[in-house]
Amino acid sequence: MFAPQEAVSSKKVFEKEIYNSYLSESYQKQGESLETRFTTEFNYPEVEVNASTKDANIGLKKIYGLIGSGSASASEALLGGLMPYTNVRLIGTQTHGKYCTGWMLSAEEMYEKCPQELKNWGIYVMVSIYQNADGKTPCMPDGLIPDIQIEDDPIQAYQIGDVNEPLLKQALTEAGRSYETDGVRSRSAASPHFKALPPVKTPLFGKRIQLTPSFVSSHSK
Repeated sequence: MFAPQEAVSSKKVFEKEIYNSYLSESYQKQGESLETRFTTEFNYPEVEVNASTKDANIGLKKIYGLIGSGSASASEALLGGLMPYTNVRLIGTQTHGKYCTGWMLSAEEMYEKCPQELKNWGIYVMVSIYQNADGKTPCMPDGLIPDIQIEDDPIQAYQIGDVNEPLLKQALTEAGRSYETDGVRSRSAASPHFKALPPVKTPLFGKRIQLTPSFVSSHSK
């Protein structure tokens, strides 16, 4: 849906899996491809589902990725896989940096005679590193680096899609949207959805909390 139609029609490489030499050689002997190509037809015989996205391409010329420390794995792979084919502009803060693919193995798959105590246990093993069509893993080793750094403030309770949300606002500004500034009051950290708290008169952070004399006297009679 996001890739250029020409790349999809040509079934170009979206992603490649890089395993260790043992697994790579084993897959090659089996004739298994380690590449994932753009496609529009998806068949899942185990659940009897066939899906098509043949007419779903939306013809994007540029993609703005809104990213943060919680962006990881599939979201990083999606943006990295699209970079060889389209202009990807990253806005926000550095992502998590999960550039590996894993297998979930149950204890019964690892032991010929699985102990009863381990039957409900499993292990998630990292087995490969993914690369895009250019042989690069943009999020390795420490995550995707934003082109424009914008901090996301969780105190600002914006609805998803609100044009004033900081990251989306920056993306829309980059895309050509204008925001009026004259006479517009900036939004404070206290959202209108929340009741303002009174200021702290006697901070107790790092101090021992003691009973006041009035409390002691009233309970000592």
